[in-house]
Parts: sequence; C-alpha cells; structure tokens
Amino acid sequence: FHFGGQRYSHIIDPRSGWPAQGLLSTTVICRSGGVADALATALFVLGLEQAQEFCQANPEVSAILVVGDSGKTRPHVQTFNVDEGVWTPAGS
Repeated sequence: FHFGGQRYSHIIDPRSGWPAQGLLSTTVICRSGGVADALATALFVLGLEQAQEFCQANPEVSAILVVGDSGKTRPHVQTFNVDEGVWTPAGS
C-alpha cells in the first residue's frame, strides 16, 4: 500500500516490526508448494544479499526476485539457481 508518498509491503519484517523493504516480488521454485510459499516470504524479508546466500547454500531452491526500492532505483530481476529453459524475462 502507499502512504505519505511511500510504498509499503504487506509482509512484516519480524526483526523490526515494520513492512519489509527492498524487494518488490519473490518467487521460489522447489519440490513443495508449501515450502516454496514459506521460502518466498522469508527471502522477501531477508532481502537480496541474504536471499543469494540462502540459494547458494541450497541449490535445490530456485528464486526469481524483483529488486527495487520505491522508485529510487529502476526495478530489475535477479535469479538464483534458475535454468535458462525454465524462465526467461520478457524482452530477452
């Protein structure tokens, strides 16, 4: 949601009690839909650097993250452990 000119997520960072910031979207691909859902939320809260560390330590987990910060930077897509044949961004 938007408030006071700022975009806020519905996902709360339990470390701060405030909405998580930095990522616009996370998608996780793994063997279990329930695990993928939980991991997508966790990676959203962790942010790009820690999401990358997690994916490097868990090669069976693929992630597609849309990175951006409320208009301060141009959004871009970052992938981890995603084979080219599985997903390709539009316009590629």
